[in-house]
Amino acid sequence: MCPFFPFHYIILYVCLLGPLWLLSSHVSAKGPVGVSSRSKNLHQQWNITFFPSEVERLEEDQERNVSMYTLDLDWWDKNKPLSVMVETDDFSIAEVSGKTEFPLNTTQEFNFTFSLKGKFLGFTFVRVKAQQGGKTVQENKELRVEVIRRASVLDTIFTYSIIIIVSIAYINMGSTLDLKIIWNTIRRPWGPVVGICSQYLFMPLVAFGLSQGLLSEPSLQLSLFVTGCSPGGGASNIWTVLLNGNMNLSITMTFISTVVAFLAMPAWLFSLGRVIFEEGQLVIPYRNIGTLAIGLVIPVAIGIMIRRFWPRAAEWLLKILRPFSILIIIYILTFGIYANYYVFLLLSWRIVVSCIVLIWSGFAFGALVSYLCKFPVGDIIAIAVETGIQNTGVAIVLLRFSLPQPEADLTLVIPAMAAMMMPIPLTGVYVVQKIMRRKEGSMIVSRCESPSGKELVQHAANGEFKSPDQVHV
Repeated sequence: MCPFFPFHYIILYVCLLGPLWLLSSHVSAKGPVGVSSRSKNLHQQWNITFFPSEVERLEEDQERNVSMYTLDLDWWDKNKPLSVMVETDDFSIAEVSGKTEFPLNTTQEFNFTFSLKGKFLGFTFVRVKAQQGGKTVQENKELRVEVIRRASVLDTIFTYSIIIIVSIAYINMGSTLDLKIIWNTIRRPWGPVVGICSQYLFMPLVAFGLSQGLLSEPSLQLSLFVTGCSPGGGASNIWTVLLNGNMNLSITMTFISTVVAFLAMPAWLFSLGRVIFEEGQLVIPYRNIGTLAIGLVIPVAIGIMIRRFWPRAAEWLLKILRPFSILIIIYILTFGIYANYYVFLLLSWRIVVSCIVLIWSGFAFGALVSYLCKFPVGDIIAIAVETGIQNTGVAIVLLRFSLPQPEADLTLVIPAMAAMMMPIPLTGVYVVQKIMRRKEGSMIVSRCESPSGKELVQHAANGEFKSPDQVHV
């Protein structure tokens, strides 16, 4: 036994998570990145008044007129003609439709109207440039434009179907909980402790570090952070069974992870998450996050009551657990993709890499820590799977109902990509296990077909058990 038992677990986590925590603290101490410098530059720009002062909720393919006015013309050299150019920073999100150039003479007031057309989901700025002799002499980039997707029936169906699916999954999980097994597992709590610490210490810190290092858009940073703070998914139990892991430990960790999520997710969002909210100038949705955290308790409680008072119904729910999970995957990969095809247009290499590193490092970290703690192979598999698999349904529901548009739609790309990255390494492990079992099976068959093997089989059939060294070929 380790001479530092049981404190070697704490020492191990401090050594492994210390650098990540220091990195997160360093980034947090620096405060919002980019916003302060951008705001400083905006105040030094050409002073123009826009009406409306900000273009909000401009739908795709919708047009909206904007007026601009200024008296800040002291810099103008009246001996040279002046023209005003209007354009957007990102033509793929919004564009100036119709007239984009406005000539200005000395007897004319600077009072113009231009039209903006929404192109695709996202944010951009309108750039107004004053040009003389082909050179830009003054510039303004204060008008912010946000473009949202046009509401559709498919969006409503998908959003509420995700709520129903998450609720059913939690009811199902509650109905499969055997409190005796959970109690027996908790009596030897080191497995669940390591798994939960990996889930709610390692994953949120890695997600925060990746969000600050790879992603520049605050909404995407928040989405990755929320995904990293999410509890373990119900799919972890199925993968644990497929990979011959400790099912009882997996179910116990999923249950504890779900319970801890009611406190851990708001705690992370209101602490480190505050940095992202401030950077993106977003309002922390305290009420929505709290309501969702409490709301997740209800389906779990319903599932526990079903097991307590209707055991037959609980047995039926247990039987449909695997096919129901498969149907969820098929549903997301078919209707989910069809209803949210725009997600693939938002993909970038930074998003893909951040999701891969987050999920796959979770698998690796869970396996490494449990291996260093000398857990059995079944426990190592359960802890690794539970750490890496995140309940992206919870992340989607929280983001959809906590953020305004277009942030709510923009954030969907991260949990969707994370969900697609989860099965890849697990499928690889499953295939390797299958190949190894076949090789072991073929070796056993070949041994049985050998002369010594046949003699062993014959002795065993006659009730005469002999060791291999007693058999002579």
